[in-house]
Amino acid sequence: MRGVALAVALAGCLGGGGTASGPTDATVLFAVVDQNLACNTNGQGAHDSYLGGVAIGSTLAFIATASDAFGCGNDAASQSLLEVSLAGGDPGTSLGSIGPQPPQEAHVAAVGDTPVFAFAMANGGELQGQIGSAAAFGIQPPTGGMLYAADAVGDGSGAWIASWGGFAMMQGGFDDPGYPYDQQIFQPTGTASGGTLLRVGVDGTAQAVASLPANQSWACATMPDCLASDGSGGVLAIASETSQPGQGTLLALPAGATAFTAIEALTTLADGGPMGFASDGAHAAWVLADEPNGGQPHCVVVARDLAAGSDTQLLESTAFSCAGAAVDATGAYVAITTYGHGDQGNVIDGLGIGRVEFATGAFESIATGLSGEGVGARRLYVVGDTIYVVDPHVLAAIPVAALAGQHAFAP
Repeated sequence: MRGVALAVALAGCLGGGGTASGPTDATVLFAVVDQNLACNTNGQGAHDSYLGGVAIGSTLAFIATASDAFGCGNDAASQSLLEVSLAGGDPGTSLGSIGPQPPQEAHVAAVGDTPVFAFAMANGGELQGQIGSAAAFGIQPPTGGMLYAADAVGDGSGAWIASWGGFAMMQGGFDDPGYPYDQQIFQPTGTASGGTLLRVGVDGTAQAVASLPANQSWACATMPDCLASDGSGGVLAIASETSQPGQGTLLALPAGATAFTAIEALTTLADGGPMGFASDGAHAAWVLADEPNGGQPHCVVVARDLAAGSDTQLLESTAFSCAGAAVDATGAYVAITTYGHGDQGNVIDGLGIGRVEFATGAFESIATGLSGEGVGARRLYVVGDTIYVVDPHVLAAIPVAALAGQHAFAP
């Protein structure tokens, strides 16, 4: 039975060590009810809601709530876009239905407090979306077939949207409580091809800017975000080899450029690959973790000083796994995870949050209390002095200061 704890508290003595910790002043900003409804013998089930795309704006969060026949392989049957105040105490305001048809989730970004979303039409092959109140945009596939939204990230003047050609690499998205649906996520599927980067302006105009090589695809199938703003009008991305999804490459597209530059090939794991990526313009950080379906715990966190062009491996642990990534001026943050067994096989269970300092490599960690089968923190974003933690059913805010001196997990 899946469950979620809405009272977020720090637990103690997890992951092989640490001291007991008291409760935090964490705030649940938004939650959906997990009904845990099963399929019937015909493979049809009642729809269960979860948090799909999430974007953190200046004072608002934007959330695409998705409905999924959990355990039936019917992902993202319907979606709605909501806005929620980051100050708390807001039940959420619906901004309307945004599609799409199964099996793809919509992806959401924020330009200040303006939402951007994109999704694929089921029958027409077109990728559609909208920024704020501007006219909706539509992008046709360049060579026929389909375009699917893979990720979206905003900056001061618009948003970048990564789109896949072909079909989705996974039966369900990373945000789904049932992910990875008992699939080997770092095995080639042969169903995703290439990738196109789109630019959407604040006036709603959208155009294709650059494409990935034919042997690469966005690494978004194995982690929550594969795009990040470079802080100077361009974008950073992680792509993976279509034949080797565990092999990632860091790419850069500076402002005004029309072709990606390969920065470096990421370190590889024997049974794993990239599961998190973030940048604040000064540093980029990525997370490598083991295969969720039967792999052994393994977490590697690497940071790159973008100005110096140098990498530092901040953390390697076989005591836990990890997913998602966030950065601020002083360090990198990850969601600490493990793998449980759910309705569709192995699923990601979020346990807590870890932070590694760039300068010293010091590691601090807390257990969030967002726990249960297929739930718990697996995405996170840091804005100012707040960590926004995303569980499949909960968006919560935790002060960065809550990690100071805490060691709930030993690496």
